[in-house]
Amino acid sequence: MAERRSLILGLANVAFASVLAACSTTTGSQFGSDFNTPQTNPQQQAALENGLPPATGRILGSGKVRVALLVPLTAQGFGALAAENFINATDLALREFSLDTINVVVKDTKGSPQIAAEAAREALAEGAELIIGPVFSNSVPAVASVARPTGVPVLSFSNSPSVASRGVNIFGFTPGPGIDRAIRYAGSQGSRSFAALLPNNALGQLAEAAFRQSVAGTGGRVTTIARYNYEGNEPVTRASEVGALVASGQVDTVFVPDAGDIAPNLANAIKQAVPAGRALRLVGSGQWDDPRIFRNPAFQGAIFAAPDRKGYNAFASRYNQTFGKPPIRLASLAFDATSLMIVLVRNFPGDYFSFARLTDRNGFAGMADGPFQIRGDGQVNRALAVYEVGASGPTIVSPAPRSFSEVASN
Repeated sequence: MAERRSLILGLANVAFASVLAACSTTTGSQFGSDFNTPQTNPQQQAALENGLPPATGRILGSGKVRVALLVPLTAQGFGALAAENFINATDLALREFSLDTINVVVKDTKGSPQIAAEAAREALAEGAELIIGPVFSNSVPAVASVARPTGVPVLSFSNSPSVASRGVNIFGFTPGPGIDRAIRYAGSQGSRSFAALLPNNALGQLAEAAFRQSVAGTGGRVTTIARYNYEGNEPVTRASEVGALVASGQVDTVFVPDAGDIAPNLANAIKQAVPAGRALRLVGSGQWDDPRIFRNPAFQGAIFAAPDRKGYNAFASRYNQTFGKPPIRLASLAFDATSLMIVLVRNFPGDYFSFARLTDRNGFAGMADGPFQIRGDGQVNRALAVYEVGASGPTIVSPAPRSFSEVASN
């Protein structure tokens, strides 16, 4: 027990150091030069002096423990943007916590499962003791097939629980915990008759399973599940039909997990079908942590669950100051993952990335996205707050639990 407490205290103490370090960070990234060839920059030289083999890829940090960061650096569209943000966030964590604890080698997956597997194989040959990434869910099994036989753990940015397994951990924001937190809170506030308005895709399937289980936990009932494809006016048509059920008194709470680009249209259609004075509570997912939601009057009074924003806002401010532009929302995942690796290596030499260490039942104090707990099955529990959208933005109506015993009883 004392050992577990020391880990939590170690994280807390480093938080104070990070605040001080944030005041002295320099602008711009400190990456190496050529991504595709072994480097001779100071980080690579430090790695060689520490007994690590030469590595192909950008090197961040100068520690003795090598970690691989697998990102789609040269993929099209969002992949490349996410990669840039994850690399920057990793760089920021190293600057703020410690540059000389771990040695991070960046590998380009190009968004391809096959290339991700090759990158993982190369990283393991270069001495990587843990793999952070890949980003896309379809690359996780490919990387796992390479890492699992060696016993090297994987901490993926995926948000798909279906690819999680022992030692292959899904660090992205999976929908289930947030849905459960928000629905249970709605039940505690009097919601009894629930409807769900879901996209007809993988997200919708995941959301429906979590929604049904959570409603059952509140003692409420699922009145209807409405599904939509994205073609034409179908989403708005289905939303209007759900609104009619609210208007008739059959439904008092509507769950809409979709993202900020379509959710405003859905909310507007529901509200337009509901007469003034009729009780209606909208419940969203973590994807509602989005300015497009906060600016739309149709979401006034709506609730959703997400990490406490204080930690993320502080991270985003420091990121913006360091790199000259704001991060994407998911960048904080790389910051917390890298910070965890540093703290584990510092506090538990020789046993830093073991299964028992990573799945410590007390969890870890993430600096950007709050406390998290890596489970033995590879999924991650998070301590989430419940927000209500108001005229001035979201406010917390139910604070994030302070411990994972509270999460289990929430």
